[in-house]
Amino acid sequence: MLDSTKSRDYRGLTGSEITWDKGLNEFNLTSHQENIPIDSYWKLVSEEEYNYAKEHGLRGKIDRRKIDENEFYNLYYIQVPSKRLRGNSAYKED
Repeated sequence: MLDSTKSRDYRGLTGSEITWDKGLNEFNLTSHQENIPIDSYWKLVSEEEYNYAKEHGLRGKIDRRKIDENEFYNLYYIQVPSKRLRGNSAYKED
């Protein structure tokens, strides 16, 4: 029988499969999922918060939106550090 845990590439995919353990004589449900660290995220802030954050070394970006031919408005974003994981990292086996 083909052991798919050694012969397949599950990077970036989430899925489950039923496998047979000959040594224990039992079926197992095997889940495959990759947790990816999220180092930071973009937060929408006011212009004052944006200016303060830029003065203190945080990255920022301005998204300029067009209302009509001569009128624009700005959306201000700062990059906020984070210690999170994308994926089902809270899952515990059995």
